[in-house]
Amino acid sequence: MIKRIEADCPKCINDLHAFSEEISALLDTSKVNLVYIIHTNNYTQFKDLVLPGITGIQPLVIDTVNKFIIDNDIPMFDQRFHTLLIDSLQRIVLIGDPSDDRIATLYMKYIDF
Repeated sequence: MIKRIEADCPKCINDLHAFSEEISALLDTSKVNLVYIIHTNNYTQFKDLVLPGITGIQPLVIDTVNKFIIDNDIPMFDQRFHTLLIDSLQRIVLIGDPSDDRIATLYMKYIDF
């Protein structure tokens, strides 16, 4: 599973820890690997001011050029497209926040399939 975070958005960074805890309680992490892709326009500022506050959340991928978004043709600013389930071939199979019960059901069906 991939969670994309805008590092230049303070609320997004604040919500990161809550999301991490929720998703860990919801999904069997022995079946699903979590990867956090963090986009920032200012890596130096992110590294100095934001990154030290992100603890216990791994792996983090820093994407300064929005490569993931561009390569997968995903709308950049639409929050609905910030959580994705990908298969073993790196293909997107589900898009949506599994904190939503309907989306969580889809994730569970796919993961247990």
